[in-house]
Amino acid sequence: MNFSRFLLPFVFLGLIVLLFFEPVWAFTSQDVIITATPSFLGISVSPDTWIINGIKGSGKIRTNTTYYSNPLGDVVSPSITVLDSECRFTLVNGSTMPIDVVLDIADFIGGDFSTNSNLGTNGLTSFGAYTYVSGDLFVNKVKATSFMSPTLISSLPVGINKKFGIEITTQTHAWTSKVPSSVIATIIVSAH
Repeated sequence: MNFSRFLLPFVFLGLIVLLFFEPVWAFTSQDVIITATPSFLGISVSPDTWIINGIKGSGKIRTNTTYYSNPLGDVVSPSITVLDSECRFTLVNGSTMPIDVVLDIADFIGGDFSTNSNLGTNGLTSFGAYTYVSGDLFVNKVKATSFMSPTLISSLPVGINKKFGIEITTQTHAWTSKVPSSVIATIIVSAH
């Protein structure tokens, strides 16, 4: 008997088994979908302008005078506990997280240059600035400097509105140019 004849049926049987059965080492896969929703910071402020002494006044400012962005009147100081009705601006937290809010006020440009004293007090050619928030005691107003002011609002929840106002005490020296000037107040937010 020939040995190859004896083995040939087993080889064919092995090939048939391999053709009809899935091998044990076969791979399979399953996809996993990973979704990432980014966190973001976003605010809106309304309105976005204030003409000093333009709420109830003439729009002309005087030296050595304190003005408030108070809808009840530019020279009307807010109450002991600041009310919503005494704050011109509304800030809305449109972020996906609680935020801290800082408000910096730069120097006036155009006309007579007036600098932010960064001390909250005025001088010959400098003004003092503060910000205040509804619901807080007015004496707890926050100094608004030209750079890195202290925190005005801490941990404002997502989707919540907060009313705030600005106080500016004008310089003591008279202006000479009679040309209007403007200043930019920058709101900086960060994750709490």
